Amino acid sequence: MISWETFDPATVERVVSALLVRTVPGAQPVEGAGGDGGADVVAPLADGQHVYEIKSFTGRLDASRRRQILASLRTARDNRPEMRAWTLVLPTDLTPGEQRWFTGVLGDEVEVSVTWMGRIALDAAFAEHPDLSRNFLPGSAEALALAMMVQKSQEAAALAGGFPDVVDRAIKLRDLGSKVDPDFDIAVDSAPGVTTVHLIPKDPGAFTRSSVGGSLQLRAQPGGPEAAAISNWEVFGTPLHLHGDDIAGVDLELPGQLDALLAPAGVVTSVDIEAPPGPEQRLHLLAFAGGHDGASIAHDVDERHARRTRRTVPRARR
Repeated sequence: MISWETFDPATVERVVSALLVRTVPGAQPVEGAGGDGGADVVAPLADGQHVYEIKSFTGRLDASRRRQILASLRTARDNRPEMRAWTLVLPTDLTPGEQRWFTGVLGDEVEVSVTWMGRIALDAAFAEHPDLSRNFLPGSAEALALAMMVQKSQEAAALAGGFPDVVDRAIKLRDLGSKVDPDFDIAVDSAPGVTTVHLIPKDPGAFTRSSVGGSLQLRAQPGGPEAAAISNWEVFGTPLHLHGDDIAGVDLELPGQLDALLAPAGVVTSVDIEAPPGPEQRLHLLAFAGGHDGASIAHDVDERHARRTRRTVPRARR
């Protein structure tokens, strides 16, 4: 059970907005600094918008709270002509009398569907998305840390059950890993000598909310083959393969501290940008750490991103 009574209004709005963005297709939070127009979150419908109003109320809806809810509905009605549905989200469940007020007074106020989402529904939804709880609900990070400590203790134990134990522990680690970041999950492919980590967005808005990118700096002696290769990639988008001194630096921004696989100890020793069929290019960075090839990262770059990257490549100087 979530202790909603201990949260301030800003925390309730933040965590519920995160839940709606994850669970409602196309939902986006509304920035309220200049006035939110009667909406905390909006989601697209075939003929307009579904407006969500979030209140932090726990306990009963007294006259003051009912006036606030009614005022929010009227603001949405007056400022959002595209509204086709309206939902009140709050961490309390309505009594029969409150439900009659809700469907009667609020239902008569607008000509669109009005519904509500209460405490039980919120608790159940967060139980199904523990990564959101871990990142947004106070105290959840500590619970996850305890679970990870327990799992670490189990990893030190012998695999007396053979390969089934290996599979069981891998599944448990995967489930814990899915709680690390609210926007991305990972899948790990492991083979002798090679481990590949796939970054998987949890919803279509993940790349908008979380920074995934970086910068690549290259250098080469003027007139040399490396300088020509950089120029041809910059101008024509041809494949590029560089090593050692031709790489001036790489700065990566990845979720869940994934960039730690390459930094700070890692030194990038090769850059390979391939050009498979289609509008994308394949960027592959290989890190060097501890005297051996330690980690690498690959990323698909479309033509728009490639052109932006090319403009940042420094020209060779005499």
